[in-house]
Amino acid sequence: TFEKHNALWLHNKIEHQGVKYSCDQCDYQSLRQCNTKRHKAIKHEGVRYLCDQWEYQATMEKDLYRHQKTIDDNTKYFCDQCDHQSKQLISPKKHKESKHEGVRYLCDQCEHQSTEQGSLKKHGINK
Repeated sequence: TFEKHNALWLHNKIEHQGVKYSCDQCDYQSLRQCNTKRHKAIKHEGVRYLCDQWEYQATMEKDLYRHQKTIDDNTKYFCDQCDHQSKQLISPKKHKESKHEGVRYLCDQCEHQSTEQGSLKKHGINK
């Protein structure tokens, strides 16, 4: 059973209709048109959203907005192995795992590797 109408709609598209939106510049495909548009903007058009206060750039406007919300708080979190610093508590932990400990999340369908579990999930959805 599906608790949300959207989940049923997505299930029908994936499992029964096989609907995929394709990038016209590479072999990328997604079940959602918005993902394909975002892919094209990021990968082929070089769209970046830049923070005017930090050396930060986002590929999605919502990520820049989230980042900018953290700027108002003067708390900073530091990596204990290098000069990396962040406004988000979780960021130094993720940084340490990927940069200093070599943690990678591997796709079980292909050779794709990610430094973040969330990115691996997006990869699996958008394959």
